[in-house]
Amino acid sequence: MANVFGIDVGSSFIKGAVIDLNALDLRRVERVPFPPFAAGLPSLRREVDPDAVMTAVEDLLARLQAYEPECDGVALCGQMHGFVLVNGRGEAVSNYISWLDQRVSREE
Repeated sequence: MANVFGIDVGSSFIKGAVIDLNALDLRRVERVPFPPFAAGLPSLRREVDPDAVMTAVEDLLARLQAYEPECDGVALCGQMHGFVLVNGRGEAVSNYISWLDQRVSREE
């Protein structure tokens, strides 16, 4: 049996599923809330702590692995535009800037 974990990092929830590729079936579906926007920012900014996103994804993967310990791969997709600035080692040096951020389109 070929099982993969499908992960969708959405703006409201992070969803995951155990996908049986042989049967073309979703064998288990789980979801966790997407972390909240950072507090204390100007009103038009929509940023999220990238460590909180990673913690939520790791929690979801642990739930899927508890159901199905054998995984042959991971398929990942994400929400609309957004980014995290990283250094040369791939470490985050900014919050996740959401596609909902409006700082360039309006005055704060």
